[in-house]
Amino acid sequence: MSERISTGKDYEAFLRRIRAKEGHNEGTYVTLSAVVLPRVLTAQLCSAKDMATAMYILGAYVWSEPTGELEGLHILRASADLGSVDAVRALGDALNWMGLYEESIPVLETALQNEPHNARLHGLLGLSMYELHLDEDAQFHLRPGLQADPSLAVPLAQIRRRAGDESEYRDLITEAARLNVYGAHVLAGNLLAEQGDNDQAMELYRLGILSGDAHSAFNLACLLYEAGRMEDARQEFALAREMGDLRMSPFDQMDG
Repeated sequence: MSERISTGKDYEAFLRRIRAKEGHNEGTYVTLSAVVLPRVLTAQLCSAKDMATAMYILGAYVWSEPTGELEGLHILRASADLGSVDAVRALGDALNWMGLYEESIPVLETALQNEPHNARLHGLLGLSMYELHLDEDAQFHLRPGLQADPSLAVPLAQIRRRAGDESEYRDLITEAARLNVYGAHVLAGNLLAEQGDNDQAMELYRLGILSGDAHSAFNLACLLYEAGRMEDARQEFALAREMGDLRMSPFDQMDG
């Protein structure tokens, strides 16, 4: 029966133990959060060029496991402290994904010092700044970030609207909808509805529904209701509720 070897809290000691075995250990390696390391991974840990790289490989794997996200962050931090550029990038990405925007900003700024032309890093940093309402700094990074991620057009558009630039807001949202960016169809539909073009607005809302956007279903239902198409509106309000938009419809108010 193979020995079960846990990381405990000392990841460097854990990795030294793995690397000392040079891939010939018959033990089962398990992290503190109960992530079991497959043999192919332990072989990668053994062949990594240095401890920082091995720590990054371990952290990236643990982060990707359903039970290992928080522990993966801890390991990635340890790898970044050891000097892994890959870990700094991955840590900034992970912190952004988890909504830890204040913590992600300095990490992403450090990552950009290593890779100043990395469009994805610019986008992640811009998104973190956007979420914290740091509009001027955010748009500086969101613009190059668009090269890697067209969905960043939505937060950039919101910044431009807050700045009073309706023209660029319209251009960004229209292009994002053309590229089928999630969340753009409802915004583009709203623009058309504001201009009185309800037929085209409805078409955009329907595309939004196909992308899984509950708000598109609700807004489509509102237009149908205003047009007097009550049965169609009732169906779309029900669909919006089913998809996750919990706002009250006119029918809820009547029934109440």
